[in-house]
Amino acid sequence: MTVRIAAILPLLISFLFMHTVFAAAEVSNLPPKNAPILVRLSAEGGDRATAYSMSAKVVRRNGHYLCTFLDSARQNRWLLVDGRSGRVLHSGTVGPPQVDNHCGAAVCGAPDGTVHLVIGSHHGSFQHFELPPSSNPDAWRLNDAKLGEGATYPSLVCDSAGTLHLAYRCRGFRGQTVPYHLMYAHRPQGGPWSVPRPLVRAAVMEHTWLTNVLEAGPDGAVHLVFSNTRKLSDGGYYYGASHLFTTDGGKTWRQLGAGHVSHLPVDAAGLKLIEGSEPCAARSQPKTHERWLAQTQRGPEYYYYNEMVVSNPAVDKAGRPWVILHNLLTGKAELRRGGTDGWRAFPLCDALAKAFPGCKVSHAGQLAFCSGGSLEVILTMVPAASVSAWGHPETRLVRIELNADGDVLRAGAVSDPMPGVPDWMPSIERRAAGVAVARPALLFTRGLNAGGFAKNKNEIKTQVWLQLHP
Repeated sequence: MTVRIAAILPLLISFLFMHTVFAAAEVSNLPPKNAPILVRLSAEGGDRATAYSMSAKVVRRNGHYLCTFLDSARQNRWLLVDGRSGRVLHSGTVGPPQVDNHCGAAVCGAPDGTVHLVIGSHHGSFQHFELPPSSNPDAWRLNDAKLGEGATYPSLVCDSAGTLHLAYRCRGFRGQTVPYHLMYAHRPQGGPWSVPRPLVRAAVMEHTWLTNVLEAGPDGAVHLVFSNTRKLSDGGYYYGASHLFTTDGGKTWRQLGAGHVSHLPVDAAGLKLIEGSEPCAARSQPKTHERWLAQTQRGPEYYYYNEMVVSNPAVDKAGRPWVILHNLLTGKAELRRGGTDGWRAFPLCDALAKAFPGCKVSHAGQLAFCSGGSLEVILTMVPAASVSAWGHPETRLVRIELNADGDVLRAGAVSDPMPGVPDWMPSIERRAAGVAVARPALLFTRGLNAGGFAKNKNEIKTQVWLQLHP
């Protein structure tokens, strides 16, 4: 009996801690709202079922939700979910099985009700499908069978004019493996895709994550945020982020408070940083950093994951972009709002500390505006004493609502925890053709991380969950 108790004691402690912190955790400055519905859509997800933050996974279609995920056989699947009950009405597959777990799809909605879907790749080419509004939900039509080259992590949005905008990371631009480039293409409604062109040249001469995410605002502007990792003089790294936007359909790009970028691709090292005019010490990891040795060993603690510093952008009614800035070195996050005078910071940590004591912020948050003007923020959190590992087994999701001034109104856990199994890789419902919804739905993965790197092909199965507000 002693041996058995000793074997389960760590799991029991973990369960008690996480359940105590997350099961009833809620701080609110408002009357309670109707409880959301939480429904399991599938048990066939892969270990990156709803990854990555660059690619939206849920969109409205004729009053229902169309969700997509990558299953354990690396096949992209779709589900049409009842908008009130969460019941799965129809489901199927789109496109062929993919090469590995980096090949999930990105979806977006157009003003005419068409759903567009771009199947991801891992240093290859994308495929673009579309689903007309009046067709059966399985009538996906292939529009482009080879979109881009050396491409990974598609971010796809549609503006109010029906133009599609696509950004992705490229390895191998003009035949050179590095530096990586952030590429952009657009497609006017009913027209062909433009030839992808480079917007940004990465500042490091090695593999890097750009976590490139687009958003189309209500004013027609298209915003792009991305990680901007830089090399320190001692060989360590600085984990920053930058922003570009276009007001003419992608013809020209500029930064807030600055003129147009005169030459593309622009060197990321020369761009302004969202976090401030100068790199800050808290985002620097020199070789003397206490976690340097552990984070240079391949695995879920690898330093690459520190580069995941930005959420998707969200744009308010005034056309101002908002973004979450993560710092995996400190376990903190802050909300930033862009303007001509820079990026104003809004604190999140005080509300988080009150609602979730003993926790810290982990990777890849999400945010979206509601039609009433409030802002929904999704953060991933882990125990404060844990290492910041990608897919840590105690990763949990929290949902925070803020008003238009950035004040926290309420914060609560998305779901009750399952000990030793992470809830992670959130994908929030974003603007459709520049229009916000009443309250955005949230898709996420419940299941283990296979480990990454050499394990990009694996047979791990996970669950796919949807949180909706009828």
